[in-house]
Amino acid sequence: MGDRGNIYFVDGAQSDRQWRGVYMYSHWRGGELPSVVQRALRRGRGRWGDAQYLARMMFCELLDGDLDGETGYGLSTQLGDNEHPIVRVNDVDGTVAFCRPGTEADRLEAPMRSWAYDEFVQLADPDRAAPVQHPTEEQVLSAAREVLGKRCLEWFTNEETGVVEMFVVVNVATHPLPPDQVDLVGLRKCGIEAEVGDELLFPIYYLPQDEARAVAQDPSIAMMLGYPRNVFEVMARALARMRIH
Repeated sequence: MGDRGNIYFVDGAQSDRQWRGVYMYSHWRGGELPSVVQRALRRGRGRWGDAQYLARMMFCELLDGDLDGETGYGLSTQLGDNEHPIVRVNDVDGTVAFCRPGTEADRLEAPMRSWAYDEFVQLADPDRAAPVQHPTEEQVLSAAREVLGKRCLEWFTNEETGVVEMFVVVNVATHPLPPDQVDLVGLRKCGIEAEVGDELLFPIYYLPQDEARAVAQDPSIAMMLGYPRNVFEVMARALARMRIH
């Protein structure tokens, strides 16, 4: 459990390709890190460009008075646990950016979003400015395999939303052989019109915004398909474990 996130504070260039910096880690406040950065920049305006002092002020803002705690916050030269886009504070060029994890030190990789210090401190709600980081196709497929086993699956990334849409694929039969075939009579009892030989796709929901649709699914369908009734919760937990690292 937790809400893990990282600020990557850049104080110089390691090479033509790489920035040099330190990670400020929060176990419980990952979604609040943009606001933490904004408050630190406002308070430390007189130290913009003075990386040693500004970095200390930013970490103190993150700690929020927790000076004696043994957990919850950390400093490192390497990225550890993480569930959000990295908030990169670059005191070399005076910018704040949201970066995909693993790209924050790359000088040639364009960030997801970026602002000059002066622009960022004026944002009304910096936490809402953070782009949504959806699970990748690889992550969703891995979670589906963990939860659903060796079933026939189809998936694609919706170009408009960036969401990976996942489906269980089954064929209709009178004497089905699980897991890739389903019973015609059972389908009709669930109110699904089909004929023998039809190929059907059943969506697998896993994102928080899809919880209502997952709950609305007829539980008898999950039973008929032979996967957990709480597949939404199990998928969400599996993906959360993957995105921690």
